[in-house]
Amino acid sequence: MVTRTTSATTAARWSDVPAFVLHTYPYKETSLIVEAFTEPAGRIALIAKGAKRPTSAMRGYLQPFLPLRLAYSGKGEVKTMTQAEWIPGARLLSANVLMLGYYVSELVLKLLPRDDPHPEVFQSYSETLCVLASAPDANAALRKFELRLLAAIGYGINLDRTTDTMAEIHRDTTYAWLPERGVSARLAEGAFRVSGETLVGLREGSPLINPQAIEAKKFMRHVLDVHLERRGLASRRLLQDVQALVETAR
Repeated sequence: MVTRTTSATTAARWSDVPAFVLHTYPYKETSLIVEAFTEPAGRIALIAKGAKRPTSAMRGYLQPFLPLRLAYSGKGEVKTMTQAEWIPGARLLSANVLMLGYYVSELVLKLLPRDDPHPEVFQSYSETLCVLASAPDANAALRKFELRLLAAIGYGINLDRTTDTMAEIHRDTTYAWLPERGVSARLAEGAFRVSGETLVGLREGSPLINPQAIEAKKFMRHVLDVHLERRGLASRRLLQDVQALVETAR
């Protein structure tokens, strides 16, 4: 259970905070700046003093995708981590899905502002890591996470009805998507076109098979790129480079 203590003379203290490490940066000679995603506070920045020392109790725990319980204190934007404990039981990501884990972490880093609580996104992030660790096909889990993240930041996609005519979305119809309009039955020039079959599959959250799986990935990439303001994702570029190398080696 998360606890917070405050007083008039000391900085606020938090303990037993469920969290994941999204990214770390070197800080001075022996410390780290940790970008953490927490259940009660959202994305926060923490200083882990001495975490790079071989004798640090936190050294082995400040890794991506490990479910943790953190303790920290402070008044400013960057607080001080005082404890990190691993929550045992979760399956770890295998090498072949590590980049997918980095992808969902990078979405959180770039789309969620600091100190903006989103416990529903934290829960979805945790569930997505579990699926990546256990399921051979992660596409449905990734699309579900993308949709939930967009909804949490106010850019949810209406997959039930078109936003201009409020007509129900049907599997056998082609639709258009524009940032200022959403899903529309009017195939405007320059709009991203997507099949109703793919939109209904995204709405139901069921596994998609090709060509809908490919189309859903392209559609969500297009939508996310708009809200990322065309900022590229390092994890996406690296994954594309790896895939290109595999194709070249064949």
